[in-house]
Amino acid sequence: MDYLVIALTALAPAMAGAVEFPTQVPLLCAATLFMAMDPRRAAARVPWSVIGLAVLLVALGASAFLPSAWLGGTSVKARLEEALDLELSTRVTLQPWLTLEALLVLGSTLLWGHYLFTRSWTLRRAQAIGVYCGLIAALAVASLASFWHGWRPPFWPANIPFGPCPNYNETGFIFGTAAVLCFCLAFRKTHQMSVPGRAVLWLGLYLVLGAALICNRSRSGVLIFLGGPLAWLLACVGAQQMKLREAARIGLAVGLAGVLFLIFGGVALKRFGDVPETLGGDYRVLVQKDALQLARAASLVGVGAGNFSVVFPFYREASWNLKRALHPEGDWVALAAELGWLAVPVAWALLAWGVRRVVSESGQSERPIMLAAGVTGVALWLHGFVDMNAHRLGAVWPVLFCLAVSQPRSAEPEKYARSLGWRAGLVGLSLVLLAAWLGPTFKLNFPGTMLRRELDASFDAAMSARDFTQAQSVCDEALAITPL
Repeated sequence: MDYLVIALTALAPAMAGAVEFPTQVPLLCAATLFMAMDPRRAAARVPWSVIGLAVLLVALGASAFLPSAWLGGTSVKARLEEALDLELSTRVTLQPWLTLEALLVLGSTLLWGHYLFTRSWTLRRAQAIGVYCGLIAALAVASLASFWHGWRPPFWPANIPFGPCPNYNETGFIFGTAAVLCFCLAFRKTHQMSVPGRAVLWLGLYLVLGAALICNRSRSGVLIFLGGPLAWLLACVGAQQMKLREAARIGLAVGLAGVLFLIFGGVALKRFGDVPETLGGDYRVLVQKDALQLARAASLVGVGAGNFSVVFPFYREASWNLKRALHPEGDWVALAAELGWLAVPVAWALLAWGVRRVVSESGQSERPIMLAAGVTGVALWLHGFVDMNAHRLGAVWPVLFCLAVSQPRSAEPEKYARSLGWRAGLVGLSLVLLAAWLGPTFKLNFPGTMLRRELDASFDAAMSARDFTQAQSVCDEALAITPL
């Protein structure tokens, strides 16, 4: 069963990063059914305070279905109504079906995280992390082969030259954090190098991931690749898992990797030279400025999950141009805009609990592995200030897995059975997700992203046939789902 969990975790990045609803739903359905059918008893409990924070996060998102007048969101609504000369919904969310889909993804992911932190693991930490790193390294090799031969799998975005994800920073984050784990596996037992073959293997995979990051050209990925191992070494010294002299000696390997990057960095290295220009007047900085303006103007619970891309154009001033901005340059600004500012510290507290659980426990075996997992969690938090990885299952699921599999384990855990209600609820959730995903195929007409895509295709076909009456009818039906 452990191997299935690891395979699901690695599948999230492979499936185009699981960024869009059509690629997210199969993963979430598999995860919910897996949770419902797992015969094992749970081996740990998540504190009620943490469960309360998770429920609060979902409740903040669900509050978008309340009237906007109750929560102070009338200014955003008034601005859109004036610009569009339309009377919009009285709810906070102006596109409730998209908000419902986003909440299904959020709730399912939180349930998956709860399951990972409470399940009974049979594989040792190093074994589980090693299998995951091997799968991600295989994904990196596939990305390199695809890049060099000019062929891409049909389920990868066609307009991206490298990697499985539609955003190269997500690919960089996934490969960068996996590289940190490979580095840890190579040097976690500095006093037991009698079998150097394994260390050479993990160092080789570390360099393979580095080569993938150079082709990917993500600056943040390279920073994680080089800075993550240094952070891990410092954490090991602080936790008395390694002497300072040993850490300094191992740090030379990172220095060598840095030298190789300076020699073979290519476009990725050139992008670091553009940092001063980027900070001075880059388009993304201007987008961030306007996104903060929207977040300040939104209601106490934001503009509703899934609505940023359609509301943001009406708040673009510094970044105004004809190019559409789908999201701000940072998870936490996006979260504040869509779920309200309170959601940001709630999300931080949940992530901090997971990181603290693996870095603060002393006396545990394989402590260096735990510290490396903590580095991946901190990397996700820091990356949230410059990109949107915490909104993407392909980046979130690996971090959840690393933190959960590395958490403290009791020698004789007090196992408890998962209730029948828990299992029935998970099956029900998977059926709802399936209805949203396969609805158009079976003519269920579930009003969401999948039906909207089918209507888009019907609209294009009607326009090509110059059947304008049919085109208008289809357009009206689509606008009922996504009015903006």
